Amino acid sequence: MQRLYQSLQQPQHMVLVVDMREFVEQLHALADGARLVTVVGPSGCGKSSVVNAGLIPAIRGGAVNGSEGWAIAWMIPGVLVGIVWRLLLSSSNFGIINYLLEVIGFKRIEFLVQPPVALLSVIIVNIWRGTAFTMIMEYAGLQRIPEQLYEAAKVDGAGAITQFFRITLPLMKPILFINLVLITIYTFNTFDMILALTGGGPARATEVLTLSAYTQMFKFFSMGTGAAISVILLVINMSMAYVYYRFILSDTKGVE
Repeated sequence: MQRLYQSLQQPQHMVLVVDMREFVEQLHALADGARLVTVVGPSGCGKSSVVNAGLIPAIRGGAVNGSEGWAIAWMIPGVLVGIVWRLLLSSSNFGIINYLLEVIGFKRIEFLVQPPVALLSVIIVNIWRGTAFTMIMEYAGLQRIPEQLYEAAKVDGAGAITQFFRITLPLMKPILFINLVLITIYTFNTFDMILALTGGGPARATEVLTLSAYTQMFKFFSMGTGAAISVILLVINMSMAYVYYRFILSDTKGVE
């Protein structure tokens, strides 16, 4: 764990090599009910370990299904998400996605080396993670719509498209707005995932405000610059929170 922590402090130098045989053995052990999976391999920084919260046994035993299954991506810690996707997108020999591309006849893509591609990769990973939260919100909103409305619409001859625009979408607007505000706040505060995935590189192409504040304060020891960025983040978050509060307040008054 100490070596993993040190590698996260300098993510641009982080090298993780997977011993596939040991990985498969540990994965089988986890599927049989183990709570810890260790992904190890010889590298310049020694051995690194990844702790799993026991998601595979839960899925295998049927404990995770439906809306609970959607929540898996959101429940995984951001650092772990960054490390896993760094392994998947790596252009080295252990990069799983590049390996699959070569298998089907394509060339390797330097996902985390070229600035435009690295930024797109971070966006895709963040969307993948945030989709779980969005699906939970939308699922909860859909459960609140009375089934009698759809039955009445069918009696009146309304089709699926008409039902969507006349029933589903109007009743889902509050949930959609709240989801938009919350996911925007979460996106502005994304830090750990990007730190583990790219470290803000290459050439600061993926350096978001939170990571920039961290770099200025703890790497360059520029407390003034870091504090200024933090204040900007605070203003943005408070503005979004105020919009969220006003909407909730008006919605509550409407119900009363």
